[in-house]
Amino acid sequence: MSILGNRGASGKRGTRGRSVRQRVLGIEAGDSWIQISEARRKGKAFDWRHASLPLPPQQQDEETPSGRGLMTAFAKSEIKPGRAVCAICSPSVDVFPLTLTEAEATTLEAAVITNAKSRLVFPIADAVLDYIVLPESVRRVGTKATGVLVYAIPRSYVDTLLTRLEAAKLQVGRIMTPACAIASQLVGTGEATRRVLVSTGEDATSIAVIEDGHVLLERMLQWGTKHLAERLQSELDLDPERALALLAASDQTAPGEKHIESAVKDILAPSFLELAREVSGCLGYCTSFLKHRPIEALLLVGALSGYTKLMRFLQDELEIPVSSPIGSAPAEGHLDAPLDCTHAVSESCALWKAEEAA
Repeated sequence: MSILGNRGASGKRGTRGRSVRQRVLGIEAGDSWIQISEARRKGKAFDWRHASLPLPPQQQDEETPSGRGLMTAFAKSEIKPGRAVCAICSPSVDVFPLTLTEAEATTLEAAVITNAKSRLVFPIADAVLDYIVLPESVRRVGTKATGVLVYAIPRSYVDTLLTRLEAAKLQVGRIMTPACAIASQLVGTGEATRRVLVSTGEDATSIAVIEDGHVLLERMLQWGTKHLAERLQSELDLDPERALALLAASDQTAPGEKHIESAVKDILAPSFLELAREVSGCLGYCTSFLKHRPIEALLLVGALSGYTKLMRFLQDELEIPVSSPIGSAPAEGHLDAPLDCTHAVSESCALWKAEEAA
């Protein structure tokens, strides 16, 4: 099994629109949910099938995590199990940058392991570890150090997830993160500009800076729809379904509930500000340690991709254009239509070629 799609490279290995020799499913997995996407070719484009399923918690008396609940839910979907690529969106994923000297870079893997030991809060023997080497094009002038982005996941987390997916007859051949999955779909945007990617989920949100298919920085934040819904439930005394419905809505408020719109904005403003500050911190790091590039846009995908209140807040706070579509006019070899915003991560995973998913 391979970890990450673009180790030591740019993330360009999975290209949209290439012929897929074998069927590959795309999975985005959180701590309590998974999204599955299947691409069925229809002429030059793809006809997509999606399934959003709960990931049942492990029972306390289970020695081995079970996938029976997931298997039952999956059986009701229109998608048949098979080979898959999985992106994990969880605060359990630790991502941190390293700057290695020229001497350290000659023994890159050993240097990554040595530095990771001092950064992890759990023993490195208990980690699934991988890394990305940043391209020379983003180095500051006169800098010879090698930039590396390190990814670490507790092995127990990966083993539990894979056991559950395998019980549902999903054969995962590659694991990555939301940014690594989507980066390959942003190839061709031009190396002179950068984009911020904010991929929102139920349990966590991935914030990343991407340049021409290269992931320059990624951070997993314990921030998602579950967190926001719990705040609305507590402050407005709502049931869970109503709280989630408010997050799924745009600016339309039901008659007689206009007062809720203002209350929701006030309640969620601190959480929105927290997210904006995390994005600003990522951009600040890139400005301080990498070659300067203008920020073209912030791409908002995932569960909150259509939530206009969040889009407008981020745009006003960060002064960066915010959009949810991925791409516009297709580049050569790419699909005729952009990815679906809500399922952008799982769709990106499904577009990896079968031989690269092994």
